[in-house]
Amino acid sequence: MNKQVALGIKIGLVILNAVLLYVLYDSINKPIRFKELRNDRHEVVKNRLMEIRELQVAYKNETGEYADDFDQLFAFADTGLIKIEERKDSSFIYFDEVYQTDLERDTIIVRVIDEVPVIEHLFGEGFDLEKLRFVPYTKRQVEFEMQSSFVYRADSRLPTVEIVAYDTDILADLEDEYSIFFDYDFRLQIGNIAEPNISGNW
Repeated sequence: MNKQVALGIKIGLVILNAVLLYVLYDSINKPIRFKELRNDRHEVVKNRLMEIRELQVAYKNETGEYADDFDQLFAFADTGLIKIEERKDSSFIYFDEVYQTDLERDTIIVRVIDEVPVIEHLFGEGFDLEKLRFVPYTKRQVEFEMQSSFVYRADSRLPTVEIVAYDTDILADLEDEYSIFFDYDFRLQIGNIAEPNISGNW
């Protein structure tokens, strides 16, 4: 075997080792990269879900129920007002018929001191309300799924709401590279149509 062939074999082995090392490194780091990307995106989506929840809570405080869709919710945000209240502890004297004497009773005095537009109160001036409609990372193509209803608990009619974003939408542009790590059933969700709570599932 001449020197040139031996040198060629050595170079080939070095290149092969480098390729194998890269493949090994990539196979170890790929799931880590995916997890980091997924976690970062989930944080953004969770924040968006919590903003929608804030608006839904304000809507419920005003109407007694949750909005069925974004158009209804945004109409309220655009035109509604939130009362700014001042609460003050107080007391008064009243005559008790049973004890035939004057007694003191504690109370709270609530006074409306201002009314501000809903969108300004919740999010500040210049907030892009329309962005709440769309799942982040979908280029405003995919809307959050939202529905509202009622459940009955101990003869009480309680409003419920559910707002959902699917992982397949949040991570759609990563599927070609990371599909092996996808959980196709996972979704981020606030509220539950069958339960009167507005907690997140995280």
